[in-house]
Amino acid sequence: MSAQQQFHQPWSHIMNAPAFSSSCRRWLAIGALALGASVAHADVLYDPSTQTLPSQQDWVMVDFLGTAQVQNGLFNLSSTGSNSLKSGIARTDQTIDSDTGTTLNFSFQTVSESHANANRAGFSVILLDSEHRGIELGFWATQIWAQSGADFLHAESASFNTTLLRNYSLTLQDGFYSLSSGATTLLTGAMRDYSSFGSVYTQTNFIYMGDNTSSAQGSVKIGAIGLTTGSGGTVSSVPEPATLALWLGALGLLGARRRRLN
Repeated sequence: MSAQQQFHQPWSHIMNAPAFSSSCRRWLAIGALALGASVAHADVLYDPSTQTLPSQQDWVMVDFLGTAQVQNGLFNLSSTGSNSLKSGIARTDQTIDSDTGTTLNFSFQTVSESHANANRAGFSVILLDSEHRGIELGFWATQIWAQSGADFLHAESASFNTTLLRNYSLTLQDGFYSLSSGATTLLTGAMRDYSSFGSVYTQTNFIYMGDNTSSAQGSVKIGAIGLTTGSGGTVSSVPEPATLALWLGALGLLGARRRRLN
């Protein structure tokens, strides 16, 4: 991300998500990415084996200036060619409960990444709870790191090879976040409140994946994405079209307001 940059204006329309072909495939997909979490408390948010784009499965294509396609069961997202290109997917229709504990499960691979600023990344993941608290993580080819807060500086980090297709789990619970891959915990720290920056970071139940800075570029492959909650709860889908419309409007205004120090 950046501090003299725009987080994006254009987006494509949202299409209705297609039904999964069978409940069997649904549970197999969940099992592949739940990483030990109970299947009974999981929802699939994106299933690339359908060979459809995230926009056809209830995701919003945000500031889509790069390229996207689904090949061999993976979603290819690219903003390479220029740092000014930005591309990402987002949604706000899930309940992210950091008290009970909510985990975003996803598989991902860095194909290429470059950045002109040590505080920015060509691919980022943002997860914010129902009180717009959470974490933004930047992914480089050999490192994963956290954005410090509303000043958006390079904070805690871990050396890790992201150029291999791996499963990741990002959990928010009891005021802390934790990122793991398989049985390995990669990063932990306090949840952040970025809302003083305004706009997108004031959104609740916010999930974002992509390049949201004009100081970096990247090409990635994304596999299945799912959401699990802690014991005793299930992930609830709470689509609110009116709220989503307001959020999209906020994204449109954000291009005129978003600035970060390079």
